[in-house]
Amino acid sequence: MDFLFYGNFWIALCAFALILQTEYLETHKLILTDYSLFVFFSTSFLYGIHRILGLKKLSSFLDKGRFVTINYRKTHILIISILAGAAAAWFYWQLDVKTKMGLLIPAVLSLGYVFPILGPYGRLRDLNYVKIFLIAFIWSAVTSTLPFIELGGTNHWFAALMFVERALFVFAITIPFDIRDYSIDSYSEVKTFPITLGIRKSIQLAAVLLIIMVALVFVQGYLGFYSSGAMVGLSLSAALTYFFILKSPEVTHDYYFTGLMDGTMILQAILTIFFAWFV
Repeated sequence: MDFLFYGNFWIALCAFALILQTEYLETHKLILTDYSLFVFFSTSFLYGIHRILGLKKLSSFLDKGRFVTINYRKTHILIISILAGAAAAWFYWQLDVKTKMGLLIPAVLSLGYVFPILGPYGRLRDLNYVKIFLIAFIWSAVTSTLPFIELGGTNHWFAALMFVERALFVFAITIPFDIRDYSIDSYSEVKTFPITLGIRKSIQLAAVLLIIMVALVFVQGYLGFYSSGAMVGLSLSAALTYFFILKSPEVTHDYYFTGLMDGTMILQAILTIFFAWFV
């Protein structure tokens, strides 16, 4: 399991699954595209490099939790990241010009999230409150808006509403990670919502975000963008996700976060595609 999670195959599969979901909602077909493969490999590359660079900033935590495993496997992670980066570069050149242009902003923000482009201020993720907004924006753009562009979508209301819906979902599932990293962010003097609002109110914030997400799902159903099955799948995924978020402060093992909380993206894709097909 360590190899699956910390080799960054699982998080890459999460991105891949959300893209499949977007493509299915738009085309009603399960298709494999160069874009989805590019995102799979680029996600593996970026998260691998992020984990390795993060070790240098968190030397005081190398004997704790997931950092023991990451430090032990850092050579393997680096090799996997280099190979994934090469594969991502190859698939990138297969994309059309519009998609390549659309990737520029998410790519720059992603690199700024991983690399210390701000000099003495470090990475973008080291700025107060910025991390969670960056994650929500990048993941939503990459898994909803850009697949829409790649497939030549024309209904921009559909794309805009899906972008907001996906960003709300990703924002909500990122809150438990900030709860998990409470001590690390405090040590790094990075303000997050759990540090400012407290854990209970942060969980409540996640609930509000998921409620708004579901409301948007029904708006899209009313507008004819989603079938009743898709609405059921998305709503059920939001309810199950909230249950997992609610339990997250009680859990210390990182498998719950890296495995289950990240895995809610795969869960949403499976439920949405299944009910959209079945109902």
